[in-house]
Amino acid sequence: MPRPQSDALYGHSACISAFSSTAPTRTTIERNTAMPIIPAKTRGSRPRNLTLIAEGKARDRFNVPFHPSLMLVNVTDRISVHDVILPGLIPGKGAVLNLLDIFWRKKMMADIPDIQHDLVAWGHGLRQFLEPHVIDENPNLLYTARIVKRLEMIDAELIYRHRLTGSALKAYREGKTVCGVTLRPGMNEWDEFESPIFTPTTKAKEGHDLPMDASDFSRQYGNFSIHTGQRAFEWGIRELALHGFIMADTKLELGWIQSSGHCPKLVIGDELFTPDSSRFVTAEEIRLVQSGQKPKPDSYDKQEIRDWVETELGFGPKSTLTDDAIARIHNSEIPPYILALPSAKYAKLFQMIVGDMTCFINNLSDEVHTY
Repeated sequence: MPRPQSDALYGHSACISAFSSTAPTRTTIERNTAMPIIPAKTRGSRPRNLTLIAEGKARDRFNVPFHPSLMLVNVTDRISVHDVILPGLIPGKGAVLNLLDIFWRKKMMADIPDIQHDLVAWGHGLRQFLEPHVIDENPNLLYTARIVKRLEMIDAELIYRHRLTGSALKAYREGKTVCGVTLRPGMNEWDEFESPIFTPTTKAKEGHDLPMDASDFSRQYGNFSIHTGQRAFEWGIRELALHGFIMADTKLELGWIQSSGHCPKLVIGDELFTPDSSRFVTAEEIRLVQSGQKPKPDSYDKQEIRDWVETELGFGPKSTLTDDAIARIHNSEIPPYILALPSAKYAKLFQMIVGDMTCFINNLSDEVHTY
């Protein structure tokens, strides 16, 4: 098993104690102060001998033994709506999100090598960093996990929009600017912007993320991060068009890698162009909507689940996150057919963009990205 390259740690010293590299003999929880409330029925088994750093809405993060600058991220089938984790799983969601993300990063690495990311190992390459039993006992990790660099994340989400829809449409119809951006008059839903617009949000520790003015983001984090994200987004728009898709908007998260003796590098973290972070519709669906043949396009996300939660449980995007509201949601039973709808969409999206999942994972071989 390879040893770490020196003892360089990425991030502030406060992160060092939080991300200990100790490898215990059983799975332990290292810290849980900021973990979301996760329904018991959605917790899966954890790999032995890996220390759990944190459980997120969809991702679990673990230490990688002997590599303090890295962590293993496992993408689960959990689903959240309006910042609440639901008591149900979307079959196959974790594999689709993880492998689609890897597909895009590998492709971007070839096309735009100066935009870097946090990805280190994936597929069978995980074996180079983990004890053999970890993969043998948890073979699904080949589909749902990757090893990444630890980043010092920008404390905001970079939202880019290519088409007028969602919260931007609502603000536009109310006569407001969109995060400080003034849009041209006479636009309709799904109209294309002359160039992508940047509408960042906060990363709320509790409750919902809030819109930020682009100028405020620029003052806090600089224009280089905005430019990097926009280049990635414009590249993604072109790539998805080759597969018949329009990416109406996306969320990117960027962070800094800082190693001893080198200047910090700004890289892409979290996820890249997945159904959880982006709004995908086909060009044909948009044509049908704009010609008046359909009221709205079919989506490739979890909209049916959002609708069910709002209709059946009365919990929407502006609802207050109280303990009672969370308990009511966690005690509900989501019908299996509702969970199956996004599962089928995610699988179809992956097939249309990447192809057969088993072939893709087998072709990943033992790849490891130099870090």
